[in-house]
Amino acid sequence: MPAGRLRSEWRALHVDGAERFYMLVEPAHPPPGPRPLVLSFHGSGGNPAEQLALSDCDTLVHRHGATVVAPQGAIPFRVFPGFPDGWAWNIPEAPLPGESQVRGGSDDVAFVAALIEEVSRITEVDRARVYAKGFSGGARFCALLATRLPDQLAAIACVAGLRGPELTASRGASVAPRVLGIHGLTDPVNPFAGGLGARWDEPVSTAAERWATARGMVEAPLSQSFGAGVEELSYRCGDDPRGVVLVTVADGGHTWPGSKDSLHRRLGVVSAQLDATAYIWRFFDRDASALGPR
Repeated sequence: MPAGRLRSEWRALHVDGAERFYMLVEPAHPPPGPRPLVLSFHGSGGNPAEQLALSDCDTLVHRHGATVVAPQGAIPFRVFPGFPDGWAWNIPEAPLPGESQVRGGSDDVAFVAALIEEVSRITEVDRARVYAKGFSGGARFCALLATRLPDQLAAIACVAGLRGPELTASRGASVAPRVLGIHGLTDPVNPFAGGLGARWDEPVSTAAERWATARGMVEAPLSQSFGAGVEELSYRCGDDPRGVVLVTVADGGHTWPGSKDSLHRRLGVVSAQLDATAYIWRFFDRDASALGPR
């Protein structure tokens, strides 16, 4: 990575009497004007630095001029023996892996709402281009944010952790952000077929279809194959031909496709057939001319 191309800063934010932390990464010499903001959420047992490496933060900053923020959860958690200590998100009614009871804790949705305001204050943010992406528990948290902060997010991307909407009468489907799910069919932690009770109940395909229904699906989804086991299912929602998209990777494990990070290779195959970070950005940026896995 060329020196001076980006600026990375570890910052604290006080929310509801608690000190919360996040990493802020942006171009060292940003062009004038508002920039897109990408919130990047680590998985259960992860941390901000790990998430930035896993999801190739540098590309979003260098190539697309985005500001990337990686927040830290407040629940101490180690996902598996032999893995490093990390953090998890407070998601109502969702126990953490290996646990049967919900931990509870701080209001992470309020933290994210305050974080968006804080980052908008200290750097120029295009509030029409605020996106959230996450891995595993961080992906599930993105789905929660899409229902709790629908007017603050333009789109979400959930890798290995898409869950369905929790819309209420006061949070209508018409304002829900666009939704992308990416999931490996051999994921051993969050199986594509669901079936693990309260922590991981419904199939990922059902979650995607529920999002499409909530966002106003108008016709049967369009299926495309990109070869080597990468399949895309796109749902037209209202006037948006790609309002909800589900991408499956035939041999993918509980991993971020295309990542160079080594830790997550212990959780299955990291597919080389899909660059998830590049694909996510195209979805966020609505680049319909560059569909496909690369």
